Amino acid sequence: MTGQFKHWARHASGAILGMLALAAPLGAQPADSTNHGRWVTDAELSFTDMAGNKSLSLLSTGLGFQLQEHRSVEVAVKGSARYGKSEGSVAVSIYRGEFNLRLRPRREISPFLRTTLEHDAVRLLDVRAAIAVGAEVNLLAQGPSKMTLGLALLQDYESRDLPAGSTAEPTLSSTRFNLQFRGATPLTPDVTLDHSSQIQPVAGDLADYLLTSQTSIKVKLTRVLAFQTSYSFNRDVSPLPGVEFRNDRTLTTGLVVHLE
Repeated sequence: MTGQFKHWARHASGAILGMLALAAPLGAQPADSTNHGRWVTDAELSFTDMAGNKSLSLLSTGLGFQLQEHRSVEVAVKGSARYGKSEGSVAVSIYRGEFNLRLRPRREISPFLRTTLEHDAVRLLDVRAAIAVGAEVNLLAQGPSKMTLGLALLQDYESRDLPAGSTAEPTLSSTRFNLQFRGATPLTPDVTLDHSSQIQPVAGDLADYLLTSQTSIKVKLTRVLAFQTSYSFNRDVSPLPGVEFRNDRTLTTGLVVHLE
């Protein structure tokens, strides 16, 4: 396990050095950005409790900090947790942390670096650590609507909680491509539609991929409070032995607190 982690760490260090090299030619930014930017905070909470022919309890929380409207850089730090039981058994147990860095965020091409840490007990992942370095094309960057398309090279490391007798590798490090799409647009002054999708095929075996997608509608209730409905879809083409389903679907509704 230690040797594979060191191998993954070497790849991660190289990716970070490459990102720093990209940071040099920052260039001028549009006039609507500033030298200092502004920090915003979002906190999310939702709870679902259903009983009848089947029972389900699901708690979802999230907390994020983001530096926006800076002339040269965007920074986002996010953490989230989802835990739920169905018929007395754990159905969801996911904890995730993410760090995003974007350079020249309002130029046509914006280099980025993203690191993630994830624990998913149902999918038998003790930890999945990943780092991606690439660039996004800002298809829409001016005005209220945003749309980006990005491509990156990703290196990940998995430590697995395998059942007794399993012949699968307890640790695995993979090199993947990362294709991502992000978009957001206001439907009305108080209603916003947001979508993000990522597909991560293994380099050398494009049929083996991870897919994540989330669509959210946020309805503003007050200056700091909003009601949000989100639908998430995750697919793992080659789950570990003992994992019953390839696909996960989650629909949540809850409140979002937005502070600036």
